[in-house]
Amino acid sequence: MKNLLLISATSLILALQGCAGHPAFNDEGYLQYTKSIYEKIKNNPNYRRIPLDTDQQVDDFTTLEYKAYKKEISKEEFIRELERQYPGYSESIKWNADQLPE
Repeated sequence: MKNLLLISATSLILALQGCAGHPAFNDEGYLQYTKSIYEKIKNNPNYRRIPLDTDQQVDDFTTLEYKAYKKEISKEEFIRELERQYPGYSESIKWNADQLPE
């Protein structure tokens, strides 16, 4: 399971890097933030991977997360929107929201 999580997290980072046109990837602070999240997920055996399985899902998640990171939306809006898209993943969604900078 931990290997699957590691592969999934690695895939997410590679997919995110593939979206080089996304404004989030011109923001060095955000890139460092995503790397720190990757490390935390890697070390959290209880983390349940949010199923970001398509390029569109990754792009939508990145857009939403970046808005929350930049405080263009609240953590509550971030959580609400992700819970709408990914019912059953509340714990992971809230964990991600808790990682956002204050």
